[in-house]
Amino acid sequence: MESLDFAIVLEADDHGNGWHSCYPAWEDWGAATCGNTREEAISNIKEALAIILAEIHDGTIAGDEVAERGGLPYSRPQATANTDNSPVSVLVSI
Repeated sequence: MESLDFAIVLEADDHGNGWHSCYPAWEDWGAATCGNTREEAISNIKEALAIILAEIHDGTIAGDEVAERGGLPYSRPQATANTDNSPVSVLVSI
């Protein structure tokens, strides 16, 4: 099994009501979500990215569309995490 490294955006809600997470290049494909906690937002974006990767794999999303958005992220052995609102790296297994 391979893992892809996505640099997501993870931000606290302006009103302190949770967290937002997204992968900007694929946001209009559904790579945007939220959670009550930071961990939940990360878990939710990983799930959304896994669904999108399955759609790419089965041809629902065409390869040329993926290429236009910079292609697939690169493989990486581990994720990094930040405690502030800077980009966070998450691994999604394919």
